[in-house]
Amino acid sequence: MIYAEIMDGAALYTEAIQRSCDVLEQHGIVTKQYYQGILSSISQYGGYFYLGEGVCMPHAKPEDGVLASGLCIVKLNTPVDFEGKKVHIFFTLAARDESSHYTLMKQIAGVCSKKQSLRKMLGSRTREEMLKIMEEKL
Repeated sequence: MIYAEIMDGAALYTEAIQRSCDVLEQHGIVTKQYYQGILSSISQYGGYFYLGEGVCMPHAKPEDGVLASGLCIVKLNTPVDFEGKKVHIFFTLAARDESSHYTLMKQIAGVCSKKQSLRKMLGSRTREEMLKIMEEKL
């Protein structure tokens, strides 16, 4: 399942990640532990999930609290600093298994690899617009 949120901005990138994890938790996709798993990954490995073009894909391991597979997209109208890079979009991925991980990654790559799709996502004003862009990449 894919969810989307739009925020005006965030003081810290952790706020955007927290919001995406909250949405996933509200829908039974992850437990509270998942957010801590993401922060632990950042602490351990750095910002490896920065994809370029103002996009991050935060995620943690399934054992860090994934109950089901899902994705929450948080778009910031004003970018936030993530380890020296300005980020507008967080694709917070929660994958229960390799197959769902691959499927969700394919959709994210479909949006990020096409400048027009990424521009549409950046310009979207509603959750519905964002979800429609993702559906086009199925």
